[in-house]
Amino acid sequence: MRFICSCVTLFCLSNFIASCSNQVENPIVSEGDTKIQINVSGIDDEGVFELEESEVENKIAKFAKASLTAKNRSEDIAAEYNITSLAEFDVLSDLQAPRSVSRTEGLLDISTEAETSKKASIKHEKKLARMTDGIQYRILMYPEGTTQNAVNQVGTAGIATSFQVNLGQTYDWYAVSINTTNVPNIDASGIISSAVLSNQDVLYAAGKFTPAVGQNTLNITFRRMTARIEVDVNVRGIFGRIENNTSLTVGSLEGGTFVNAIQTGDFNVRTGGFNNLVDATPVTGQQMTVSNVQTGDAVKKAIFYTVRNNSIATGNIRVRLNQLNIFLDDNTIRRFSPNSLVPISGAMTPTRGFRYLLTARLIEQPVIVGGVRWARTNLIYDYSTAQIDRYRFRPNNNYAIASLDSEYWVKGAPTPGGSSNGSSPCRQVYPEELWITPSKSQRSNLGSPALQAVVSAPDGIKPYSQWNQDSGTQPNPAYPDNVLILNYLGIYSGGSFNHQGHLLASQGSAQSTFWTVENTSGTTGSIFRSTVTYSSSGQLNFGSYSNVDNIARTSRRAYRCVRS
Repeated sequence: MRFICSCVTLFCLSNFIASCSNQVENPIVSEGDTKIQINVSGIDDEGVFELEESEVENKIAKFAKASLTAKNRSEDIAAEYNITSLAEFDVLSDLQAPRSVSRTEGLLDISTEAETSKKASIKHEKKLARMTDGIQYRILMYPEGTTQNAVNQVGTAGIATSFQVNLGQTYDWYAVSINTTNVPNIDASGIISSAVLSNQDVLYAAGKFTPAVGQNTLNITFRRMTARIEVDVNVRGIFGRIENNTSLTVGSLEGGTFVNAIQTGDFNVRTGGFNNLVDATPVTGQQMTVSNVQTGDAVKKAIFYTVRNNSIATGNIRVRLNQLNIFLDDNTIRRFSPNSLVPISGAMTPTRGFRYLLTARLIEQPVIVGGVRWARTNLIYDYSTAQIDRYRFRPNNNYAIASLDSEYWVKGAPTPGGSSNGSSPCRQVYPEELWITPSKSQRSNLGSPALQAVVSAPDGIKPYSQWNQDSGTQPNPAYPDNVLILNYLGIYSGGSFNHQGHLLASQGSAQSTFWTVENTSGTTGSIFRSTVTYSSSGQLNFGSYSNVDNIARTSRRAYRCVRS
């Protein structure tokens, strides 16, 4: 009996020891008996959202400053612009790539040699962007090595988020966001459909976490899973505003075929990869944002996000304007042909987490007569305080009466009724220094008009002279006419109007008069003009255009600019 009791005692003691051991190494816990607090540290930017300076913008700014005090120079400063002519407009473009690279994932470092040593010290410096309050994200947790979802919770930046988990259990965790106030769903396989990720800023983080006794905080630093490509569409040089149904995308020209560079796919939260890539949807004018309040809807930004990282060589980048409609100053709409491919200068390899800015500055095409590139309409001045581009071209020639304040200019004055200082208002049309005041020789290249007539305009009768474009010049389908038209608007001198075309029948004559660049000093200025007379029998007689010097500079006339 003593032996049996000893055995029982030993058995009890061994069970007690084993029980204690189990409590230390493998505690038995109930479901969800500890809390994890989520802390969003931010978005890993590392400085790659900083862009190179734009050489084109610097050039425009330099010319803008010069044109404020410029006299009627003859030198061809605008030759420094690298302008591409398309079928319906001209383009001045550029690409701004990331200024420096701080990641080491086989990415291209675009630093110059002079900057290398300076940037080496900051190459590995982490820079976090704060996640904006109100942005939602989804946190998912799976017991390590399993596909059984234990946590699927939506959190909001700026609001404390926590949930219950099992103490001592190691979890594979994943966090995802599209950097908006909404967050997409996932399916049972951990997939987010490409249908909801088109042009979205996909943010992602993943890791392992084992909650312990006490306070548990999971710090999340999101990384961008797409490249961000911004496109600034600038129609300041076409003198309008981008309509909401304008639509565009970005791609490359490969073997004469447009290949979309903006793609998305099904995102696998567990692997952090995209599959089944498809083209993303275009961005519309309504989705675009105003880049600057001073330019308003004349410059709007489209933002794209892409997972496609194919390199695009110099000369191949294209912005495809699926549809481009522009509101003009008279509230009519100018519609350009669909699917215009706009070339962008530079090369690009869209890289995850990086930002690129493509700028397409669209410029109104001239009409070409006698080898001279003439503006399609007269120069006007817009006094609106909200309008940064006050030097503009009229939207059309279908009028008979011009505004004294906006279209009749003192020679060499910065505003129509200002004091002459020998400057050239044509040079201040955006982009500055591209347009200039014509010379006598350029006027002489016009030759005789192909047509001179009197027609009805919305505000009266309109006498006009017309020149056809040079042979071989293709017509521009976006414009109502592809000829050079000079109206007989008369003059304003001595405080009154004279020889206005809409009063031709009652006054007996009308004048078409335009300033030329000659005579930049003194009290006179050079013009070219034509006179039409109307006899009592209804006979019209159009005179030829000729140069006339020594006209008082304060006698206000029109400007018709030419391209430098």
